[in-house]
Amino acid sequence: MSDVHILQMNIEQKTAYQDIFDSVTRQEGNLFFLNRPTRTGKTFLYNTLAMKVCTHSMFKIFLDINDDSSCSINKNSDLADLLQQTSLIIWDEIPMQYHNCAESVDHTLQDICDDPHPFRGITVVFGSDFCQILPIITKGS
Repeated sequence: MSDVHILQMNIEQKTAYQDIFDSVTRQEGNLFFLNRPTRTGKTFLYNTLAMKVCTHSMFKIFLDINDDSSCSINKNSDLADLLQQTSLIIWDEIPMQYHNCAESVDHTLQDICDDPHPFRGITVVFGSDFCQILPIITKGS
């Protein structure tokens, strides 16, 4: 089914798809950031990639985290086994998360897999639309 979706993609989607899929199949562990406006097909691209590589995800991120936090995933759990087999992480609306969320997932993957590479070498796609994020002005009116 994902091949049908690929045929429906525009040039930008196909380029992003191919770059991300190549990183997954070559186990390059690249980090991608898709900054596109709403209704430009990010979710369609994510779903097509997920269908192609059969991706599943679930992170147990604490609400109160800091620079050294990790997720609440036991190293000997089924979820840890799944994460060890993971080849692609798609994380949409990343700027809406506190920056320590991505860092805690990174720390957890490095710990679970005994691999010091960022996100233990998994290809990661962060997505967002910065046009939707309002500026924060301290004590502004």
